Amino acid sequence: MEVLEHQCMVVQQEFDDMLAEKEETIWKETERREIAEKKAKDAEQELTKLRKEVMDLKVKMFQLGAENKAATAILAQQDSSGPKAVDQVEMTLSVTKVTEERILLKKSRKRKPGVQRAMDFPPAAQLNKKKRLFMKRKSF
Repeated sequence: MEVLEHQCMVVQQEFDDMLAEKEETIWKETERREIAEKKAKDAEQELTKLRKEVMDLKVKMFQLGAENKAATAILAQQDSSGPKAVDQVEMTLSVTKVTEERILLKKSRKRKPGVQRAMDFPPAAQLNKKKRLFMKRKSF
């Protein structure tokens, strides 16, 4: 009987040791998982922040590009010595919506302030053949 009790105690001790090892393994895995989840959450927040910064920089780059284009057009117009056809309509692009993946732009065209309408006919190259012939007959 004592031998059986001793064997029972040994088996019980081994069982307790195995149970303690399992609990320790579970605790370590849980801790690793929590650390990994925290790192993933931090990385996701950083990625979201960087995406927002990239979109802000794209918007700023677009706006600076538009300003540069306008300044270049003004300089080209001032530098041109001969009379040039004046563009009466100004096309502008404005940012309407910015999301994480894209920038939505809106095109708008409006008449430039201070530009007079051309009183003469447009150049013949812009008209179709029928209108050009009609203008020739009327000009006599």
